[in-house]
Amino acid sequence: MASYRELTDLQWHRLSQLIPAGSWTGRPRADHRQTLNGMLFVIRTGCRWRDMPERYGSHITVWRRFQEWNNDGVFHRLWRTFLGQLDEIGRLEWQHCSPERLMQRGRTSQAA
Repeated sequence: MASYRELTDLQWHRLSQLIPAGSWTGRPRADHRQTLNGMLFVIRTGCRWRDMPERYGSHITVWRRFQEWNNDGVFHRLWRTFLGQLDEIGRLEWQHCSPERLMQRGRTSQAA
């Protein structure tokens, strides 16, 4: 299984400004940072949602939030924003920046 490190405070600070607060009524929503760490754990390790460690909360909540953010374009906005920042400081090679390329690479490395 691939290793995983949770988001640092600096990483979270940068990301949190780009994640919508959303309007929600009823029960308080699960913590965004904890939930995002759960998503990243599943993506990085390749485990099933239900096998995600309990410290990230309910696997159902994390999966639902993943679906919500994916449908709302949150991940695309994060990707575009950070690529723009890297481009501004000259640290980006655009030929390596396709999200489809990254997903294919992830699938290939998981299959090995």
